[in-house]
Amino acid sequence: MRSFVPSVRLILSSIIGLMGLLALLLAISSGSIHQDQVLANNKEMMKEMIRLKTRDLLDGLKTKSQDLGLSLQNSDDFRLALKNLDKEKLVELLNNQFHQYFVTAGVIKLEKLVLFNKKMGIITESTEGKLLSKKRIDKICPSITRAARKRTGRQRFIILDGLCKVDNDPLHAVLVPVGGLRLKGYLLVLTDPAISLKPIEMALGLPLQIKLPDGKPVFTSPRWPNKNDINYAYRVDYKINTNSGDPLLTLTIAQDLKKLSQSLRNTRLLVLIIAGSTTFTIVLLALYLIRKTTTQPLYKLTRKLHQLQNDQSIIGEQLEVSGTKEIRILTQGFNEMSSRLKELYEILENMAYTDSLTKLPNRNLFQNRIQDFVNVYNHEKKPFAVLLLDLDRFKIVNDTLGHHVGDELLKEVSVRLHNVLRKDDLVTKLDNQYKNNKKGDIVARLGGDEFALICTSINNTENSKIVAEKIISELNKPFILGDHHLSIGASIGIALCPKHGKDINTLIRHADVAMYHAKNTSNGFTIYEEKQDRNNLRYLKLEQDLLKSIDNDEMELYYQPKVDINTFKTYGVEALIRWNHPQYGIISPVDFIPIAEQTGKILNITEWVLDNALKECAGFLSSGYIKDLSINLSRINLRDQSIASTIKGTLEKYSIPPEYLVLELTESAIMGDHEYASLILNRLSSMNVSISIDDFGTGYTSLAHIKDLPVDEIKIDKTFIQELVYNNKEEAVVRAILVLAKHMNLTVVAEGIEDIQTLTMLRELGCSFAQGYYFAKPMPLKDLNDWLINNQPEVEPAATN
Repeated sequence: MRSFVPSVRLILSSIIGLMGLLALLLAISSGSIHQDQVLANNKEMMKEMIRLKTRDLLDGLKTKSQDLGLSLQNSDDFRLALKNLDKEKLVELLNNQFHQYFVTAGVIKLEKLVLFNKKMGIITESTEGKLLSKKRIDKICPSITRAARKRTGRQRFIILDGLCKVDNDPLHAVLVPVGGLRLKGYLLVLTDPAISLKPIEMALGLPLQIKLPDGKPVFTSPRWPNKNDINYAYRVDYKINTNSGDPLLTLTIAQDLKKLSQSLRNTRLLVLIIAGSTTFTIVLLALYLIRKTTTQPLYKLTRKLHQLQNDQSIIGEQLEVSGTKEIRILTQGFNEMSSRLKELYEILENMAYTDSLTKLPNRNLFQNRIQDFVNVYNHEKKPFAVLLLDLDRFKIVNDTLGHHVGDELLKEVSVRLHNVLRKDDLVTKLDNQYKNNKKGDIVARLGGDEFALICTSINNTENSKIVAEKIISELNKPFILGDHHLSIGASIGIALCPKHGKDINTLIRHADVAMYHAKNTSNGFTIYEEKQDRNNLRYLKLEQDLLKSIDNDEMELYYQPKVDINTFKTYGVEALIRWNHPQYGIISPVDFIPIAEQTGKILNITEWVLDNALKECAGFLSSGYIKDLSINLSRINLRDQSIASTIKGTLEKYSIPPEYLVLELTESAIMGDHEYASLILNRLSSMNVSISIDDFGTGYTSLAHIKDLPVDEIKIDKTFIQELVYNNKEEAVVRAILVLAKHMNLTVVAEGIEDIQTLTMLRELGCSFAQGYYFAKPMPLKDLNDWLINNQPEVEPAATN
């Protein structure tokens, strides 16, 4: 009797069938076990949704309250009434805010407006809204008012907000500074937060009830179920506290438990259907694959074709020729086609991913490789760095010597970059081995004079600095191209993964931001920091408004006297620009000059300052009230070949001798491009204008560096002056500067004089001139006229004091 021998198909079918049956049983049993867990998770999810929506709605309420306060400040009537402390007018203007659209439309419920002075003393309050005595007003949101009173300096301009309650009534408070950069007081905007939280019902699609801590409802949805409706027994509470931690409101939503249970049952049924269908499909697929084993060569060919569709790297691989005559012919034809495709693909890949001039990878390959490294990091947590590099002064070379010299320079730069990284085993060649090596670093040319690098050996800030310094050092060496000896530099921006981003777009954008920061500050290289990021609303607003600031007559000149220490008479003045922005008030040049330099608007601003300063001070110079006028130049002005002719034309326009004009530049502006700066400075000096180095001692120059430059004056930075009396090291530095400057026939001006002790020591050390708040703050033209007439003392200020 023959024994029963099961077939492979039967064995595999039985195993797969049993596994599918087991999967169905597990799906059925797990549904009941996890139902409670699903309900608990659902409750937590609903709480999180309420929390997020509450945060968004309160943020929106803060913005509307802030807008309400800011719109009031834009009123000329309000500013005049505040200046004159016209309380009756102020109350009228405060009451008018209760008739704003989003107040009358019910978008927010405005409860009270209270106006404080700078010391948080109450000036007045609105008569509309809640009736509060002054004693009660002073106790509204004490956590906010106390915090406002304790603030000093720039902190006073920050808008405060929070939740509080008065007599168990919930309030949302926003404290808005009044007066812009010249703080005049604060406006407290009080609103009812409960009204603004009602949209949570629409957002979640569930009935909502808002209650006070004592259980009293302040809002109940029309759809709120009655106590006997057991279908809505499933409820979720979310509590909101005041800034001081006291209970304020409780938000409750009611969910239909019957519908939720039915949804769970439907889900379980769907799981069963999917599990059954999947099991049935797997059984059929297994039987189909078993049947296909009888034609293995054809199956291999089919599989290879599918692989080629998904992975182009296997193009050119050969299949083993086997099987019947027809299969052999088909396999040989496939192998020949694969070889031809590989040749064509390599040609196209080289064209698509290689820079034709330098033979380096281009932008496309660079971006693909960043994505490869991002994928590696996501799986293996291996950090890497992205470096973007932009050449300095390349445009000058290209425009002056021609594109053929520029092309040769780019080739030489690519070789140096490649060699610098190869010395540290940081990069591999761009060849077949390189293309197949997904772990190798890369040097690429993105276009123009911009290059990029990916370095896997850089895993921290210190390593990135080492690599950047080596690159800068190599590119600072002269390039010898034929008869030309060229000196260029580079600005490098560095972004580290994962520290500065975990995706390709973020890393490239942050490296680009860092690169422009390095170029603007002449630092050589910069590692990305969040504060460098240009993509913020205020920056974009200033950048946009700056383009029309001069046309809108928003710029204004202030002047700070420069005093002769020996005679205590005003020797000259320094012109300082201020931007009177219609929205942000007076803006310091520290905030908008970098924007002007990046947008190119600095050239127009410089021309405006030259023209207006010389026009306004022409009378003072001719009458002898002052002997010189100082005007600041930007590093961008040193790249402007027309700057000398512009200055000459403006001087002639107002008939002012050039000896009266002093041009101030910072150390970094001069040393950032020392060779070209020297050329421009010599050209300006030949016109008999004086050259001054501003903020001397804060950069990386020295008196030895400037001995070959046509410098007439140095201004010692205030960081050395303000500690002069109390710090022996600072005294030694200042003394050394004064001694060397004297031997080099340089005039010395001390900045930041704030007391008589510092002034006395500077005079004893031999300093000639001084500026600072001890004498006068920067002042507008109308105040300067009075100053020059009334502040020409015959004796020392110390004696008169």
